[in-house]
Amino acid sequence: DGLVLSGEGLGSSKVVHFVRHAQAESNVAAAENGHQEYKSEKFFDAFLTEFGQQQARELGSRECDALMDAEIVVCSPLSRAIQTAVG
Repeated sequence: DGLVLSGEGLGSSKVVHFVRHAQAESNVAAAENGHQEYKSEKFFDAFLTEFGQQQARELGSRECDALMDAEIVVCSPLSRAIQTAVG
């Protein structure tokens, strides 16, 4: 009689993982020169640093089982988020 949104039936639950992007060029610039760097157009679509790329790979290997069972991945269209999502 009720609306079932999951094929698993009532009482089923979903797990949501929130992951922030790894270290990006903008993070380094802000640490070195102050937070005003985040407002710079130069860093609007900042790429990951080499360390950030390593962080993304480690996240994928460390959390692989939990994250690989994901039904859907949603991320920002910015490069740093996509690079983190694909590890």
